[in-house]
Amino acid sequence: MEEDVVRYLEGEMSKEEISIFEKRLESEPELNNLLLEYRGVLNGVEYWGDEQVKATIAKVQKDLEVQDFFNNTNATSGNYFLKSGNQIKSAIKFLVAACILSAVAFSVFIWLTPAKINGVELFSFYNKVDKNQIQKDIEKFNVSGLIAGAQAEDTIKQALIYLAEGNYKASSILLESFNAEKSGIPLVQFYLGLSYLNLEMYDKSESFFKNLCKLNGFELRNDACWYYALQMVRRNQNTEIAKSILLELSSNTSFNKASDAKELLEKLDN
Repeated sequence: MEEDVVRYLEGEMSKEEISIFEKRLESEPELNNLLLEYRGVLNGVEYWGDEQVKATIAKVQKDLEVQDFFNNTNATSGNYFLKSGNQIKSAIKFLVAACILSAVAFSVFIWLTPAKINGVELFSFYNKVDKNQIQKDIEKFNVSGLIAGAQAEDTIKQALIYLAEGNYKASSILLESFNAEKSGIPLVQFYLGLSYLNLEMYDKSESFFKNLCKLNGFELRNDACWYYALQMVRRNQNTEIAKSILLELSSNTSFNKASDAKELLEKLDN
C-alpha cells in the first residue's frame, strides 16, 4: 500500500495504474488516509524550503573534505579515475540520500508536533453529513402518534430532504417549528442539532448533542457523541472528555465512523 502511494505521488504509475489506484481511493479509506499523510509530509518538506537542504549538503560536503575525499594525492593513473569515479557516484547518492532523509525527518517531526494540531481544521475535515443515514430516516421515519395528521410527517420528511440537499437553513426552520410544538423527540433534536452545526450555530448544536450522547436507548446516540466530541475538538476545550468519547466510539465495530474516531484520537494523542 505504501509503495503504491509513493509511486502515485512520484508520477511513476501508468495511466491504467493511476485509474485503478484512484478507484481504490474511493473504496479503501485506509489507502486514502495514507495518501493524505504522505502528502502532508511532502508539503512539510516543501514548506521547510531549500535553505535547510542547502545547509545539509554543505555539512555533508564538509564531512567529505575532512575525510580528504576530494584530494586523494596517493591515487595514480587509470586506477585513480576508476576509483574516483565510483567514489563520486557514491558521494552523490550519499548527498541525495542525506538531504532527503534529513528533510523528511524534519517535516515529519513538524507535522506530528502537537502544537501544529488545529482544532478548527480537524473539525472541518471530519465534519461530514451522512447522507445515507438521512435517506434511511426519510424512508422509515413515521411521526404517527407524535403529532396527529399527515402534515407533521410531511414536514419532518421535507426537513430531512432539505438537510440531505445541504439546505440547512430551510431544514432548521421546519425542525425548530416541530420541536417547539412537540419537544423531546430525540430524532428531531438530532437533526436540528446537525442543521445548527452546519449553520455554525455551535452553542445550540452542542447542547443537543451533549444531551443525546447521554441517551443510551437512542439509535443515533453514537453519532450524537461523535458530533459532541468534534465540537470540543474544534474549541480546543475538554479534550480529555473528547478523547474518552472517541476511545469508546473507536472500539464500537457497529459504528460507521469508528475508524474516523480512532484516527482522530491518534492525532489528538500525538
